[in-house]
Order: sequence, then structure tokens, then C-alpha cells
Amino acid sequence: MNLNPHNPTGKVMNHKNLEILKGIAEVCKKRNVFVIDDLVYRDLTYDIDDLAVPIASMPEYFNNTISLFGLSKAYGVASFRAAVVVAPVAIADVLTQKIHDSMDSMPVLQVAAVAGALNGSNRRYREFRRYTRQLTCEYQYRYHLIYSLVYGVNKITDKKLRDRIKRTIRRYAKEDYKMLVRGCPNLAIRKGMEPESGFFTVFDFTKLSGKKTPDGKEIKTEQDLLEYFFVNGGVMYLMGGNICWPVAHEMVGRVSFGVSRKAIVNNMRLIGKAIRRLK
Repeated sequence: MNLNPHNPTGKVMNHKNLEILKGIAEVCKKRNVFVIDDLVYRDLTYDIDDLAVPIASMPEYFNNTISLFGLSKAYGVASFRAAVVVAPVAIADVLTQKIHDSMDSMPVLQVAAVAGALNGSNRRYREFRRYTRQLTCEYQYRYHLIYSLVYGVNKITDKKLRDRIKRTIRRYAKEDYKMLVRGCPNLAIRKGMEPESGFFTVFDFTKLSGKKTPDGKEIKTEQDLLEYFFVNGGVMYLMGGNICWPVAHEMVGRVSFGVSRKAIVNNMRLIGKAIRRLK
């Protein structure tokens, strides 16, 4: 299973990483194992001139790859259930039969949506670039906003961006502005997790392990921490255990910045206040 771009790290394997992709494909081909290439976040790659590269686009690996594309992430239609599988004929025939057996045929609206979003016309590519450039620029700004709320606004070196972030924070949390622009103590973004796609980042809560809540309960597990944040602010996220985090001693959480700017500021205000109450 190859997630490209990756959830939750937001990392992208594009033309700069072809050797890694070829290595994955070659290992699987030699061992007669299919690569399931999940590209559902592909259209949210920040560098729209170098999107995530499908393994199946390399002819020597096409017959060994099952590629997945969808509209739910980039086009905001998760409930629409519109997606595409690209696979060798033998695999596609089996999937077609399964669809026929379970639902007779694909609904017309889904077919039209997929054809409109994923066709290869020049008009589609022009519209795609216009749409995704606006979308990914906004996601990048929201990441910088959440980065500032973790480390402090002064960590942003670009003055225009720094001033813009200050205005956003002041707009949505005027009373707590001074606290928020300083950042959040004992919180970090996991090293190496700066996203190149999508709307997730990974918070590192490890420094909060062993601290005590105001009522004297020690934070021993990530479940303890999540319950503390939820009870003291209604904040939720996916814990490391939910996303198969491979480093056992780390206490992490997948956090979305796909929510509104107002929600980002408010959620970080709640997290910051809850962390400051720990001893």
C-alpha cells in the first residue's frame, strides 16, 4: 500500500523521488505483489508543477499496480462517493463484476463528476491549475498559521506573512492575542512533518507525558491526554495509535488544518490553555 501523497505526513513522491518509487515498484514486481497506489490526495500537492507521480505511469510497472483516485479530498465531495480505480484488465474486470453484483452500475452523477474532474482536456487543466492554486495557497497559509501558534509568530521570517498571521490571530482571539503569538509551551510539530500536500500535520505531545492535570491525574498515555483535551476544551484529534505511529515512546496526534482559520485559532487557544494548566 503506497500512499502518495501520504496521510498524515503530507509528504509527496514526485519526479524528485522517482528512484524511491521505482524501488518500491521493483521490489513488489519481483515478488509478485501488487502495489496499491493510493493517490487520493494527489490534487492537493502544493507544487502543482510537480504532482505526486503514479507508479502506473511507468510502463514497466503498470501491470503490477492498482491505482486509486478520487474527488473527496481536493474537490470537497466526500459524501458523493466518486472515485476511480486504474488497473490491468484482469483486475478491472473483477472489480466491474463486483460493482455490477452489488449495485448494478455506477450512478450517472458520479460518472459525470469523475469525467468532469479527471479528463485530459486543455480546458480541464487550465481550470485545475486555477482552482488548485487557490486551494493549496490557502492550505499553506493555514499551516503557517498553526506553525505560528505552536512556536510563536516571531519564528516566521517573512514579514508580510508574519503580519498577516498576526492580523488573523487578533481578529479571532483578541483577548488572548498576547498568549497566542508567543506560541504553545511543551508542544511541537513532529520533526520532518512539514506537509507538501493536504491539510494534516503531526503534533508531538511527548513533553507532556508525566505531567499532572489540575485534579492530580498523571498523563501516562495518549488516551489520558486526549481525554484531558476533550474534557477541558472539546478538542479532538487522531492519536498516534490510530494512525499506526511507528515510534512507541512518542506521544503524537494527527491534527487537521483543513478547518477554518477561526477554528484553528480557537482550537489552539483551547489547547494552549489546557497545556498551561498541566503541572
